[in-house]
Order: sequence, then structure tokens, then C-alpha cells
Amino acid sequence: MKIGEKLKMVRLSLGMNRKEFVKGVIDNSYLASVENGESDIRVTSLINILQKNNISVENFFEDFDSKYQRP
Repeated sequence: MKIGEKLKMVRLSLGMNRKEFVKGVIDNSYLASVENGESDIRVTSLINILQKNNISVENFFEDFDSKYQRP
């Protein structure tokens, strides 16, 4: 799973459109390009979007595979 795919999944699960989901952080058209895999998102923007929507960073990334696992 890619970050853009996860953002879209989370946004849709919250019942939000792009504009509502990223208001005050990034442009909703930029989010569309991230969701579609056409653009990358800065870490600071991602964290701000997650915080704005009361989503923990840890919960957001729990579905991602990692080479490194916490002990």
C-alpha cells in the first residue's frame, strides 16, 4: 500500500471529500495527485493532515510493511 492510497482510504472511511480532509494544510487538487500516485507528499504535510483529522501517525502506518519491526 502506498501513502496516497492509505490517505484516500482513511478520507473515505471518515466520509469526507478532499477539500474537507485537507482544509488549511494543502490544496485539495494536490491531494488528488497524491491519492492517484502522481505526486509525493511532504512528511510535514502528511502529519498536519493526520493531526487535523485526529488520526495518530502510528495508526496510519500500522498497515504498512516494514523491514524493521519494533522489539
